[in-house]
Amino acid sequence: MSSFSNYRPILKGVALAMLALFQPANADDEFNLRILELDTPLENTATLKNFIGNNSLLAGSYPVTIMWGRDIIDKRTVTFVLSDDKQRLLPELTKADLRDFGLKVDTLPDMKDLADSARVEDISHFIEGAQYDFNQDDQTLSLVIPQIYRDQTASGTINPKYWDDGASAAWASYQVSGSQQESDSGKNTSTWLGLDSGINLGAWRLRNNSTWSDTAGWTPSVPACNATLKLYEASWRLARLPPAASYLIAFR
Repeated sequence: MSSFSNYRPILKGVALAMLALFQPANADDEFNLRILELDTPLENTATLKNFIGNNSLLAGSYPVTIMWGRDIIDKRTVTFVLSDDKQRLLPELTKADLRDFGLKVDTLPDMKDLADSARVEDISHFIEGAQYDFNQDDQTLSLVIPQIYRDQTASGTINPKYWDDGASAAWASYQVSGSQQESDSGKNTSTWLGLDSGINLGAWRLRNNSTWSDTAGWTPSVPACNATLKLYEASWRLARLPPAASYLIAFR
């Protein structure tokens, strides 16, 4: 019995050593990226190492389409930074940017006192449940913000900077009608012609509405022509008064 007691410390040591050998270990697989620098054009693997360590998220500037719901708000280049948990990219948007997008920034208690140049990288700090959703595949930045915080006058509108002059074209349409009536006092025949036409040329818009009617028996013929010429916000009305051939030009 005494001999067994002498070996007891040794047996305990062997048992502990065996447990240490079979204890599971947690470790990430690691690849020596410096191997890629050997005989290859890749001279510096630090960027690749950061890319892998940051969940394949790379901070920087990206050309993106900014959307709120189904509406395209803007298209611009936005700088993104990595979130603290390295799970997403956050856009460096300012209070002024969000106002331009239609967010009612001046009604938010935690945002109204900020300077217009203040960055709002994490919108959830100001609006509960709000977030930026950046899709790297299609370069889309979605504003996931409740509609109650959106300026409804801007909802569904298209930013004027995306307007263009449209395609140059010419078009015309007409309507013709006629009638003939007979009574004890005589016969009355009338004919009416209406012509609508227009020309789009660059920023110019010319619209014409002409009518012509001929009534035999009761009233004389009455031709008339009205035209409108527009350039951006300027507008002129051209009117030809029958039977004169001159045109009168006046600001509408």
